[in-house]
Amino acid sequence: MENLKESNESGLERYEDLIQEILFVRHGATGYKEQFDKNFDGGNDLKEIGIKQAEDASVLVDDFIKKEKSVKIFTSPRVRTKNTANIIKDKLQELDPKIEVKLSEAESLINTKTQGDAVDVWTMLMDDYMKTGADMNKEYYSGELNEKHGDVIESPFDQSERVKQSFVKMLRIIRKRDELDKDNENVVLVGHNETLNLLLQDNGQNLSENDFRIISTGEVAHMQIYPEYVIVKYGEQEYRIDM
Repeated sequence: MENLKESNESGLERYEDLIQEILFVRHGATGYKEQFDKNFDGGNDLKEIGIKQAEDASVLVDDFIKKEKSVKIFTSPRVRTKNTANIIKDKLQELDPKIEVKLSEAESLINTKTQGDAVDVWTMLMDDYMKTGADMNKEYYSGELNEKHGDVIESPFDQSERVKQSFVKMLRIIRKRDELDKDNENVVLVGHNETLNLLLQDNGQNLSENDFRIISTGEVAHMQIYPEYVIVKYGEQEYRIDM
């Protein structure tokens, strides 16, 4: 990439054709009560450290956003992501009562690999695999799990397509608003490790076969939106996604 323009306060490089920068936040550490506790009341699904992680992420979000613009937070329907998103929302409004923060659920960010309403199937399988010590994630990403339970377990390809199509739709909106000279609002995605993982894998990134958690709970990745591609920056790594 050429035409270095400037660096913003977060230290990310900007280029002449940069359209917008958005943030991706993985939810805080959770006990997965929503999936494993039959008595879960639908309230908080974050551990104490998960709440702290969400609060820390809120500070990073506040440092990053343009304060003169509203904030749109997209979150999956899972309780742990909505808990994290609400903490970020409350913290942003605590730091600046004038800022407008809107929450919106994005179905494709949901952390479930089951089809239709059979979400409990994945949970039951997780419980079985934990007892045997087998690597369920490895079987999922290899496609073996889908071959065994193809009627209820989503294939890695289908999940990847679902996540990608939702992301492409968001990119299309951001780019169209830019073409129309409309100021883009600040965008924050609060989701799951699979979301970022699948986007990178779909574009042929060299991720470790045995390391599917490329972003830890409560951590933040930066995404720079360009006309024909996206640059993802997480930790010391930088990835290019052509879409």
